[in-house]
Amino acid sequence: MVTLPLSLATSAGIKCQENGTMRTGNGVTQVCKATIAKLTFGRFVIRNVSALLAPNLDQPLLGMNVLRQFRVEQDEGQMRLMKKY
Repeated sequence: MVTLPLSLATSAGIKCQENGTMRTGNGVTQVCKATIAKLTFGRFVIRNVSALLAPNLDQPLLGMNVLRQFRVEQDEGQMRLMKKY
């Protein structure tokens, strides 16, 4: 799932809708469920994206709830996203 640092979400006006707990490779952490009204990356725009807000995250993570909407290719260490047709 798309996961954002809580500080980034707060500055973008994304509000917590439901608190929860998540198990990660670093242990258990508190998260918040939210909806991103408009997620833009590169030339792509996706609306109403479910996301988790995590207080101890350093950078945003693009989750499979978004990636599964694209064709993903990796070649020579470079990843490309293309719209599925």
